[in-house]
Amino acid sequence: MATRSILIMKKENGLIQATYVHSDGDDHLPILQNYYNTQQQVQELCKLGDLSVLGRTTGKSPDQTSHDNEFCIAYHRDRGAELKYDIYNSVEEAISDVNTEVIVYLYFWDGNTWSVKKATQRR
Repeated sequence: MATRSILIMKKENGLIQATYVHSDGDDHLPILQNYYNTQQQVQELCKLGDLSVLGRTTGKSPDQTSHDNEFCIAYHRDRGAELKYDIYNSVEEAISDVNTEVIVYLYFWDGNTWSVKKATQRR
């Protein structure tokens, strides 16, 4: 069973992007802290939209079914789905929209660092 999560990221324009990640939500913090630790890297991640898998690179995997966490697998780019993510005016607005029956973890990028909470704890 997938451990679903939401990445809640403050963009350079001040808006908040919420991106769904289907798999391995309990293991995202080390990947985010080590590979997406600048605003530019986070912006590249934002461009992918909703993800099946969060990987260490936003580059396209030669095998879009691999779950080794080397590459991000994006629903839009890699699976042909419509580009999807949600935009909010505030973190609080993004959090209030989370379905805690489905989403287990919330990851927050504040423009400098990542943090994580269980979705049932909110913020």
